[in-house]
Amino acid sequence: MIINKQLVSSRFDKASNSYEDVASIQKESARILVSNLLQMSPKFCPSSILDLGAGTGYVSDLLLSHFSGSNYTLNDISPYMLEKAKEKFKFDRNISFHLGDLEHAEFKNHGLIVSNLALQWANNLEATLHKFYSKSNIFAFSCLIEG
Repeated sequence: MIINKQLVSSRFDKASNSYEDVASIQKESARILVSNLLQMSPKFCPSSILDLGAGTGYVSDLLLSHFSGSNYTLNDISPYMLEKAKEKFKFDRNISFHLGDLEHAEFKNHGLIVSNLALQWANNLEATLHKFYSKSNIFAFSCLIEG
C-alpha cells in the first residue's frame, strides 16, 4: 500500500488545534521512548538532536530537560503542526524547524535522532530506518506497524 502523504499532512493540519489535548497515547509513547533512551544510554549527551515527525514537539519538550545544551531540529510533514511547535518553543534559540516528508528530506548527521509514532507513514520503512541509522550515533524510535 502506498501512503498518500498529502492526505496525511492535511489530516494532521486539521488536527493541529486540538492535538495537544487529545494525544494521550502519543504522549505516553513519547514518555516511554524518552525514558528507555535515558535508561539505556545514561551518560549519552548529544550535541544535536533531530526529532522526526515532531508534531507539536512533545518528544523534544521531554528531551530538553535532559539535553538543554543540545541543538534541536524538529521535522514534520504538517505545516500547522510545525507552527504549533514553533509557538511552543518560541523562546528556545537552540531549536530549528524543518517542514517536509521525513522519508524524502535530507538531514545532516545528528548525535541523536528520535521519532515517536511517525515512521509508520514511510512507504519504504526499511530504507527509512537504514537512512536515519546511518546518520546518527543513536536512533531511537517507536512505530506502529501491522503484525
